[in-house]
Amino acid sequence: MMEKLCFPGEYLPHGHCYFWEDDLLLFHIISDALIAISYFTIPIFIWRFMQKRNDLGAFKIVFYLFSLFILFCGATHIMEIVTVWKPVYWISGFFKAGTAIVSVITAFAISRLIKPALEIPSTIDLKNANESLQHEVDKNKHLVAELELSSHNLELNVAERTNELHQKTIELKTSLQAIEAANERLAFKSEVLRQVKNAVIAIDLDRRVTYWNAFAETLYGYTAAEAIGRIGSELIVPIRQLEASKEVMATLHKENH
Repeated sequence: MMEKLCFPGEYLPHGHCYFWEDDLLLFHIISDALIAISYFTIPIFIWRFMQKRNDLGAFKIVFYLFSLFILFCGATHIMEIVTVWKPVYWISGFFKAGTAIVSVITAFAISRLIKPALEIPSTIDLKNANESLQHEVDKNKHLVAELELSSHNLELNVAERTNELHQKTIELKTSLQAIEAANERLAFKSEVLRQVKNAVIAIDLDRRVTYWNAFAETLYGYTAAEAIGRIGSELIVPIRQLEASKEVMATLHKENH
């Protein structure tokens, strides 16, 4: 068998089919040589592509099979050149058989990967998705800008309200200080009036007692709690002068209203 493969003396070289015409031989040899060179070059580019892409997944086996298939095809064209002079048709047949086997396996593998391949987004789908994503990004940027503006306005409002609150606090402290000062003056005056050795009585326009010091308590016999709020003339004016006092207070009340 090995003798038949390497020294097939009973077969004629393929050049006899071309009648050894130089032009025809050259035409087929150059064509087969260029095809073989291309077939041997393509797997190199496929290999470089696979080295740069790490996301091929299940498709990687197809690239391997396709590269092997192309290499076998190139080998068959080399054997076409060889058999022009050497009738090693058995060797050429083995290369063709290898090409056939790899072709069938490659075709089967491709048929199994058609569905997953169709699920891969196209460039148009990716472009649309990218545009949609860019739209969302622009929208989010707009929302972020609005939020930043709202936050800035809120900070201004807070600062304004804080300043107003600070001013109100100062005003309140000032008012409280004024009230405390007034209360201190009032307490001082009250203490002075309480220690005065004369009856000190204050009444309003309705003739009701609003102040009744300690000496008045002693003099008239009414405590401050009993006197305040009552008609003053009923406590300190003799009965015979009560009517005249009422007329005077009525006249004052009309003049002030």
